[in-house]
Amino acid sequence: MAKISELLEQVEDKALRARLQEEFDRLSKTKKFGLVFEDHIPECTPLYGIGIKIGSNVAKKAGQIKEVYTVVSIDGTVAKCYHKPTKETTEIPLEELVPVAQFGEPIFPMLQPIDSIQNAPDSSLWHTLIEADNYHALQLLEYLYAGKVDCIYIDPPYNLGGDFVYNDNYVSKDDQYRHSKWLSFMQKRLLIARQLLSPEGIILISINDTEYAHLKMLCDDIFFDNCYQATLIWKNRQRADSRNKNMISTDHEYILVYGRTANVSFVGEEKDISKYSNPDNDPRGPWASIDLSGLADATRRPNLHYNIVNPSTGITYPPNPNRGWSKSRETVARMIEENRILWPSSSTGRPREKKFLRDLLSERTGFSSVLDCDAVGYTTDGTKALNSIFEGKAFNFPKSIKLIKTLIAQIPKKDCLVIDFFAGSGTTLHAVNLLNAEDGGRRRCIMVTNNEVSLETARSLTGKGYQPGDPEWEKQGVARYVTWPRTVCSIKGQDMKGNPLKGNYQTTSRSFAMSDGFAANAEYFKLGFLDRDRVSLGQQFKEILPLLWLKAGAVGKRPEADEAEPDMLILPENGLAVLVDETMYASFLQQVKQHHEIKMIFFVTDSEEAFREMSAGVTGYETFQLYRDYIDNFVLGGRRA
Repeated sequence: MAKISELLEQVEDKALRARLQEEFDRLSKTKKFGLVFEDHIPECTPLYGIGIKIGSNVAKKAGQIKEVYTVVSIDGTVAKCYHKPTKETTEIPLEELVPVAQFGEPIFPMLQPIDSIQNAPDSSLWHTLIEADNYHALQLLEYLYAGKVDCIYIDPPYNLGGDFVYNDNYVSKDDQYRHSKWLSFMQKRLLIARQLLSPEGIILISINDTEYAHLKMLCDDIFFDNCYQATLIWKNRQRADSRNKNMISTDHEYILVYGRTANVSFVGEEKDISKYSNPDNDPRGPWASIDLSGLADATRRPNLHYNIVNPSTGITYPPNPNRGWSKSRETVARMIEENRILWPSSSTGRPREKKFLRDLLSERTGFSSVLDCDAVGYTTDGTKALNSIFEGKAFNFPKSIKLIKTLIAQIPKKDCLVIDFFAGSGTTLHAVNLLNAEDGGRRRCIMVTNNEVSLETARSLTGKGYQPGDPEWEKQGVARYVTWPRTVCSIKGQDMKGNPLKGNYQTTSRSFAMSDGFAANAEYFKLGFLDRDRVSLGQQFKEILPLLWLKAGAVGKRPEADEAEPDMLILPENGLAVLVDETMYASFLQQVKQHHEIKMIFFVTDSEEAFREMSAGVTGYETFQLYRDYIDNFVLGGRRA
């Protein structure tokens, strides 16, 4: 029905349009139950940087991207364009047009390097920020990492009205299809996200009351009911908001947790070790004083109701009325022998357990679905973290670093791959760096965010004569204005003016200065698009090489290539090798076997048989066929869409 509504807007005869609208309104009153949402006119993406030729689908830069024209001829600097809905042909200057990709059309992505930060020259670990529409970025990530991602965290737009863009338009709060547009928008992305997850991988999705119920049903459908793990509840602000007209303050958000399969697990609660010390220099290490009293009813648990006797003084300590001990008689007897009972200084005191830190760290407790406020922080903590870098408001409602760190810490692997394709202000990478610094992990983070400007900024820039794609417009987008600057500043330990950051990071194990920054490296790319024919002819190897580096794990500093294809590339520092000239296979094989660091090999050949034969000679390596597997992946991806 949404498509019908959108098509009605294109009917020029006002009387006919009104009559059709009346009939449509009558038919659309049919009630529906459950998760039923409309299909919409497919999303379109502007492809800045791509040349315009006859047959290209284009849109006006200053118009609506969904208003698509087809170029039928080009005369100098002017294109003659056909508009299918109106069957009209019009001439438009090329400088006013941008090529567009409609949903389901094959795209052939590349990554254009924009910037990098290297603050750990001895580390081969590199994080990545990709500036892109996240749907096309997810298509690329599926080519690179299908079935290999350990954790996805996303904080999508909450659909509050004007906070997300569908087909180049901010969706209004009054749009009667805003829920179905949001669900269509999310469904396309979550379907690919599921393909990225490893069998033990999990996805965590922040959401509030507006779309929680709809999103839960959508995720049940995409990930299947048995893959639902939990709904976590986060108290996102410290004080209730008394301004609420109903005197009910909404102080919470949710985090939906799903697995690729039902076979996933959390590490468990973080252990609070702040109370552990060693005042008596016990050789067993730091300890804390723990209450031995329990909550056992004497009738139901008589074995936990007994007297504890201090063997040195003979003083007897009976259980409290209606409250037994937390441990059995046999366990306490053993603890007395091991000098693990702290005896009170008076007969009216109570014996306590000497709990050693080494034992605590080996234990696991369940991860509570109600998040500990002190452990995960509030939205204000996220705002303070950004303000310390930008010295002013840069982003609305950023997540707390401690919240994301706590969630990612639940992944058992300390070398896991984390993806956030609604990266926003960049909290996820910040949290990954903090967690790595805390426990020595080698987690790698890939962030994806578009470079949209706010509605207010867009109006201001349009009023000044600028349009999307202009440098003045792009530099105020979220990726370039917030996400990447935050990444650089947090790694360097500096604010935007180059001053040392103030304050400390407080973790469960230690505290360290924000000005220390992080021993981390990161690359910043903009997603671009290639011509299929030029790729298949090997004319864009330079543009493809960053993808190969990412596919091999983004190990070491990104390699660069000249415009021309090399005969071969042997890159042990990046864990990969590429053979372009098949006639040099013997020499290539000899060189590859000299470097045990190489794990992935790419063969450039049009022959499936040649690819199989060459792969058979390099057993133990992951092998891929260029450029066929690259092209086929995105052709098939478009068909699936």
